Amino acid sequence: MPTVRIAVAVLLAASSARAFADEPCGYGGGSIDPPPEVACDAAEIDMERACHCRGDGREERHPWGSTAGLTLEMPRTARVASGQTVTLPFTLLYKGDKPITLDFPGGAVVYVDDVRHGGKEAPSAPCGELTVLPPNVRLTLRAGAKVRGTMSWRASTSQLWSCRDLARDLPAGRYAVRFATVSGDPPLKVTVEVTVVKGR
Repeated sequence: MPTVRIAVAVLLAASSARAFADEPCGYGGGSIDPPPEVACDAAEIDMERACHCRGDGREERHPWGSTAGLTLEMPRTARVASGQTVTLPFTLLYKGDKPITLDFPGGAVVYVDDVRHGGKEAPSAPCGELTVLPPNVRLTLRAGAKVRGTMSWRASTSQLWSCRDLARDLPAGRYAVRFATVSGDPPLKVTVEVTVVKGR
């Protein structure tokens, strides 16, 4: 009888979908030669430069609350070869009057919320991974503050490196890739129309 390999995706204190978020300050993020640090309440914050902005040392993570004063900006279109990765810039803009403090798990700001092809949910590999709660990044945003970063998406049935054996390259076509913020009531969402072309 054939054996079916299925792994259960578990992300402590978060949904499985949030496993598809770029975490520049997570256990697998960061670089050997990190860029200069930025103030945790700067007017413009590059998330990769804010990994030192830890919370109060506790594991507790505070939800954002209302996103009425926040705006998420991302490109509306993108193009990538089947099986390859496209990197999309994003900006989280705060337009409120009073300073707010937001928590970002592992420095993640957005995650892949949904992928559709022809109006239907795109296929996904029957695989996931077990991970632990990443370190928390805590930022204070003042009026006009911007948090910048990048989010990657691979034209594949899985975004997880550990699932590469079960993943398949997505066929050429147009895909609606919806990104959402990791927190907020309601979460901010942006849909990017990604054109996947045949690989070489």
